[in-house]
Order: sequence, then C-alpha cells, then structure tokens
Amino acid sequence: KPEERPFVTAELIRDTSFTATEPELIARIGDLRDAGYTQFTVQLTPGQEAAIEDWGRIHRALS
Repeated sequence: KPEERPFVTAELIRDTSFTATEPELIARIGDLRDAGYTQFTVQLTPGQEAAIEDWGRIHRALS
C-alpha cells in the first residue's frame, strides 16, 4: 500500500529476509550454523529458477 512505503526500509528488508549480497548471505548463514542451526530452506519463486545456481554457490562456500 502506498501509505506503508515509508516503513519499508532497507534495514527492515535486511532484518526480516535474506536479501543481501552473496558475501553477506554467507556470513549470516554461517552465523546461524555456528549458533547450532542445521537446516536452512530456500524458496524459489516462479520465474526465478536460475537463483538455484546462486544458492548453490552459497551452499558450497559454507560446506
């Protein structure tokens, strides 16, 4: 909604999603792993199937 736009900040997006650069994602997911998390799920949306390659690179970086 247009009236909600002022509340959708870059900080909000960063804090509530995994929208970031590849190095930032590797660091954030690595922090989760180090905290004891053993699973991380990625949802690919229709039309964004090529993103599996991006997530594959991130997975390999953390393996």
